[in-house]
Amino acid sequence: MKTPTKKRARGGGRKKKPSAVKKLNGNPGKRKVNQKEPQYGEITHVDPPTYMKTDGKKVWHSLIGLLISEGVLQVTDLHVLEVFCNSYAVYRAANRKLNQMGLLITTPKGDLKKNPAATLINETTRQMATYGAMLGLDPASRQALTGTGGEEEDALDALLKTKLKKLEERGQGG
Repeated sequence: MKTPTKKRARGGGRKKKPSAVKKLNGNPGKRKVNQKEPQYGEITHVDPPTYMKTDGKKVWHSLIGLLISEGVLQVTDLHVLEVFCNSYAVYRAANRKLNQMGLLITTPKGDLKKNPAATLINETTRQMATYGAMLGLDPASRQALTGTGGEEEDALDALLKTKLKKLEERGQGG
C-alpha cells in the first residue's frame, strides 16, 4: 500500500525581487538578474487620484517625487502608493474620531464598548506597514535599498524633516 504524499502549493517560498530592487541592493545573493523583465517606462510626475482625501493627497505629494527620483516607483506600482496614501488618510480620520469620542463609547443600551475607530486605526496601520514596505518606507525595507541618488535623504526622513520644520515655524517644535 502506497503512503500518501503531501502536495505542496506552487509558488511557495520567498517572492522574487524585481530586478530594479536587486540592482539597488547590489544583488547581495549574486543571483542572475532577469534581463527580460518588463519595463514600463519612467514616470516623471503623477497627480493623486481626484477622489483622494486631503490627508492622502498630502502624503502622496510628499512621497511621489522622492520615490520616482530613487527609481523605486513605476507606472505599475502606482496602486501601491494609492493604497498607502488612502490608508494614511483613513488612519488620520480615525485618530481624529478617537480623540474626539474617546477609547470607549456608550451603546444605545448604555453599555461601554471599544470605539470602532480604534479597530480602524489598527487595520490601517497594518495596511500602511504592508504597502509602505513595498515602497521602502519602513526602516527594514529602506535599509535594503541603496537607491540611485547617492547620499540623498530617504522619503521618511524628508517627510519628518518637513513636518518638524513646520512645527518649529509655528512655535510647537520640541
